[in-house]
This record gives sequence, C-alpha cells and structure tokens, in this order.
Amino acid sequence: MSPSPATVIQKCSGPAAPFTGVFALPTPVNDASGVAHVCEHLVFRRSMHFPEAHNLFAALALLPLRINASTQEEMTFYFVETDHEALFYHALSFLYSGLLNQQYSDDDILREKNGVIFQELDFYEQQAPYRQHVASLLEEGKYGEAFTGGFTGTVPQLTTETVRQFKSRYYRPDNITLLINNGDTGNIADKLNSVAEDYGYSIPCQLKPVSSGIPAEFTPENSDTGKHSEEVKRLTGYYKATLKVQANFYFNAAKSSAIAFAGLTEKPDLETLFRGEKPALLSPLTSDETASLVTTVLSPHQTFHQSTANDYPPLPRYVLAQWPSLVSFEQIKAANNDWYIAFPFSDSRKAALDKVLMQSRFWSPRISGHCYAMGTGRAGDMLVCYFINDRLADNRMEYCLWLTTALK
Repeated sequence: MSPSPATVIQKCSGPAAPFTGVFALPTPVNDASGVAHVCEHLVFRRSMHFPEAHNLFAALALLPLRINASTQEEMTFYFVETDHEALFYHALSFLYSGLLNQQYSDDDILREKNGVIFQELDFYEQQAPYRQHVASLLEEGKYGEAFTGGFTGTVPQLTTETVRQFKSRYYRPDNITLLINNGDTGNIADKLNSVAEDYGYSIPCQLKPVSSGIPAEFTPENSDTGKHSEEVKRLTGYYKATLKVQANFYFNAAKSSAIAFAGLTEKPDLETLFRGEKPALLSPLTSDETASLVTTVLSPHQTFHQSTANDYPPLPRYVLAQWPSLVSFEQIKAANNDWYIAFPFSDSRKAALDKVLMQSRFWSPRISGHCYAMGTGRAGDMLVCYFINDRLADNRMEYCLWLTTALK
C-alpha cells in the first residue's frame, strides 16, 4: 500500500477527566442505501489486532469504558470515554485498528448488513415517532438527513463490493481526524502510528495545535442527545467548525450529496423504504473465543475491571420501560421480539457472569446478526440479560439453559 497523508491529532483542552477522544471522518451520504451506516458497524466487527467479533460488547460490559459511533448526513464519529488514561490509549488503538481495517469476509458484511442493521432499522421503523420524523424530513427535502442510516427496504440491496469500496475510499488515515481533550498526544501518535504501520501506512501522524479563531463550544446539529455526552458534543462541534474554517474536502463532499439529491423529482415513497422483506436467516455462530480487547487490558491492568456489586452498565431506559417488574429467574418476551432473563444477584453468580461475558457464545445472538442489541445490567437485586428485536426470540430455550447452567 502506498503511503498516505497521516491522521491528524488535535488536542482541544477540556476537563481532566474523563479522557475523551473522537475519531471523525467525512462519509458523504449520496443515496438511501445505508452504506455509511454499514461501514460504521464494520469498524467494531473485527480487525487485524482485535479479531474477535464480540470484543466491543465484552469490553463495554466489563471495563469502565464507553465506546460508540454515530453516522450523520456527511460524517461519521467514533468516540471513547473513560476515567483511566492507560485504558484510554488502548481503546483508541482498538478503534483505529477497526477504522483502517479493510479485510472483511462476505459473511462479516452480511451479518452486519442483513442481520444487525436490518434488525435495528426494523426496530425503529415500527416506532411511530421515527416514521413521522423521516416523513417530515422528506417533506422538507432533507434527503441526506433522512437517508443517513438506510432503510429495511434498501440496506439488503447493498452489495458487499459496494460496502468494501466505500470503506476503502473514506476509511484512510488522510481522511481521519482524532480530537482529544486530555492525554499525552505524543504517546497517542506513537500508538496510532504502530497500528497504521501494520496496515502498510508509513507516514507519521500529524500533531496540530488547536486553530485560533474557533470557539470552544459547539453542539452537533444532528446529535443524539442520549448517545453523546457534553464533552463528545464539544469535540464533534469543534471538528465541524474546523472544517468550515478550512473549507476542505468535507464541503466538496456535501455539495456532491446536494447535487445527487437534487436529482430526485419525486418524494420517495415511505412504504417502499420501510418494511423491507427480511433477508434470509443467517446460521448461528457457536464458537467460543475469548475477547482479546478485554484480556489484553485486564492482564496488565487488573484495576480497570469493575469489581463492585453495582458495576454493570445501567439497563437501557427502553428495557426498563418494557419490563414493569423483575422476577426471580424467568424469561420474559415483550413486543418487537424483545426478551429478558433475570437471575437473583449473588457474588458467586456475578463472578460466573463475568467469565461468561468474555465468551463469544454469550454474545452469539448479536454477532450472528439475529438481534439488534443485547447486554447485561443490574436492577435492584437482579442480574439482567436483555435482547432487543431478536429474530430467534422464540427459539432461545437452549441458550437460556446454557446460561442458567453457567450462572449456577
């Protein structure tokens, strides 16, 4: 691979903690295919340095760490937040390796595209407020904003080759900017350069001071308030302001999108976009790998592991709203093929769950592409495992028996 201009690292002074970093890159939306959304997901799927598909989920469940991403009309953001400096550096390396990775099997792409993302879109498209929001955007001619994530009627039509071409075009060091609020910039550059060299890039990262004349506080226009902390909003806002001052590639890409959407002479039919036919069911995954992101962090840094009785992430508000009362061990199925299983809390059961969370088998509903989201949390005196919009919700008895046995 020929050398390319380097990733730019900019340090925007902020609070000492938590350590927050945002990888930002232009990813123009030119149609309703959802290709930018698919590539966002693939970053977390696997990479050269972190090959297990359940790395992210195990790390978020077991480490004091937040990692997420957001695809907007003309750009994609990946962010990491933690109170621990060494963990911050490790998480940045995890994300950067996923950003630069271009090697995905057809199976990887199909499990994200026809599996997870289809289930995610199917979940949202059943919600009246979401449908109304998209309809309003189309009525106003805001096609780029409406089309950002794709639809159940469009995403399955994407070819794996189109996905590969989009990721190779935009997920390059010269198209990536890292904004951080804290940490050793030189150390971060060394770590990112090491990752880039393994992918064949040889030009060092560029360290740039914060440009003058740009206010420090911004809020992304399309921010998901439930997903973004105030510090993430500040960093993403700074990135947008920098692009406006520099008038760089982003605006050329934005103009291209505007031209493409201007060619639409008729407002797209919502029913054509929504409620696409479900793709063929993908076969289950039964491998039992161990998540390398967690093991490589926990081995030298045991203090990162959350070890208090209430250390699991909080249950999503959606889960709590759908489940009015927790009971002793019981599987409960709600709307949208959501289901939950709860266990009375004990120290021994928590220790057992910690070990289970390291295994790909626990995360198999998600990495197989059968459900939109899953996770675990603490609610009162119960340990809870939840699964959202799972196509196999009615056929999880064997999984539940395995989990129940593992947590005895």
